[in-house]
Amino acid sequence: MKKMLSGLGLGFDSSTVKDREISGLSFDSRKVKSGDLFFAVPGFRLDGSVFIQEAEKRGASAFVLQEGTIISDSIKDRCVFVHDVRRAMAEVADIFYETPGNSMKIIAVTGTKGKTSTAYLIESILKSAGKKTAIMGTVECRHPGKSYPSTHTTREAIDVQSFLYEAKQFKVDYCVMEVSAHALSLLRVWKVPFTAAVFTNLSPDHLDFYKEMEKYFQAKRELFFAPYADKNMISVVNEDDEYGQRLSNELKKAGRNICTFGGVNADVELQNIHTEDLGSIFDIRLKRELASKVETTLAGVYNQKNSLAAAATGFALGFSAKEIEVGICSLKAVPGRLERVETSLPFSVFVDFAHMGHALKNVLNTLRPICKKRLILVFGAGGDKDPDRRNQLGKLAATMVDYSFITSDNPRSEDPQKIIDAIVAAYQKEKGSLKDAQVVSDRREAIRLAIYMAKEGDIVLLAGKGHETGQIVGEQIFPFDDREVAKEFLQKIEKEGVDTNSKN
Repeated sequence: MKKMLSGLGLGFDSSTVKDREISGLSFDSRKVKSGDLFFAVPGFRLDGSVFIQEAEKRGASAFVLQEGTIISDSIKDRCVFVHDVRRAMAEVADIFYETPGNSMKIIAVTGTKGKTSTAYLIESILKSAGKKTAIMGTVECRHPGKSYPSTHTTREAIDVQSFLYEAKQFKVDYCVMEVSAHALSLLRVWKVPFTAAVFTNLSPDHLDFYKEMEKYFQAKRELFFAPYADKNMISVVNEDDEYGQRLSNELKKAGRNICTFGGVNADVELQNIHTEDLGSIFDIRLKRELASKVETTLAGVYNQKNSLAAAATGFALGFSAKEIEVGICSLKAVPGRLERVETSLPFSVFVDFAHMGHALKNVLNTLRPICKKRLILVFGAGGDKDPDRRNQLGKLAATMVDYSFITSDNPRSEDPQKIIDAIVAAYQKEKGSLKDAQVVSDRREAIRLAIYMAKEGDIVLLAGKGHETGQIVGEQIFPFDDREVAKEFLQKIEKEGVDTNSKN
């Protein structure tokens, strides 16, 4: 243990600590195994030090604590005090798992919108080039050995390094990783050697944490400069974005390796764009020269932008125009992103992760032109998030859809009814009343009513949870998947032969 901690610049004093054999790392006292080194991570609600006793009972061999933490004499010779527990955890994890990131190329994707779809598109391009891939993001963590659902956009440092270690065993060539602002601020990807980093865009989000846009931008910016990035990292930046343009200017001034997309005179751009009902056709141009013609089934203007970001990444990494074209065209859907629920009924049901105003607006603008009759929306808002989201979502429901079911999303620690009331207030302020909407707090029942309401030519959009397979209420996660719930009711209607042609 001493050898692993010494020389890391963590303020570690080894004089009072007995050396111990470490068999694993943990930051969650509930998951500690015998022989683990436990990191008591300072938290937002509870400090990790309150779980030292539980970690000890479960067999923790030693503890890494923040300077000044009060401990009992019984574990004094097993405690290491450092300036920054999070940094210590990241650096120790990198060493414990044998610096796995050095065995592959790692691509980071950051931004407010489009991270997941862009990451999947980049991975599809890599696969089209015959590369062995792994992906780590909002939807899943997957490498050739296994796949499992994600709990965060970017997981904690121990999880990140453990995943990369597993991917290394399968000789992965590239790992595509979604990197959130929180991950950068909380050092979750500290010591990860990124080959390339992609900036999609920046719009108001996480302001409950960052308080203002400038601090949010500075958190994202960290990915592209030291200590996260060296001068050899390729930066792929959207110049058709206020903050992207600012980042691009800073990178160019610093003489960094940069590939731009989206703006005037950008390195990579889309032209001759034709938006279809569910998909797009466009030309990709590199340095204003035609590189390839792409036909994708991913719908919406925002997916054209995501495709552009992925194409720019592919070009920056040296892949051919054909590999990029095949990769974009090969990706038929992204889990929970305007994902169609299959049915033989004469109306459509889509599930989308849109849980913020700008995201929901994009999805509604995509669906409206292809909706022959009514656009029916089922939505709520997440608890413990920026409260202004509720106003934005309520206003959009009042102005952009034909009928809304206002329901629960992931209330977390908040009172679900309080969240619903805020949405209703915004809806009524915009429309004057609850005309064309109803409150159904039970999400399952709201989905049932929306699907049974739908008639020929209608579109039902289940928004907010997308790929998620659970609903967070308090500290518990209850199994819940919008796609499966919708499928259940659609199949029931198909079996019962309910009339979907008559007017409602």
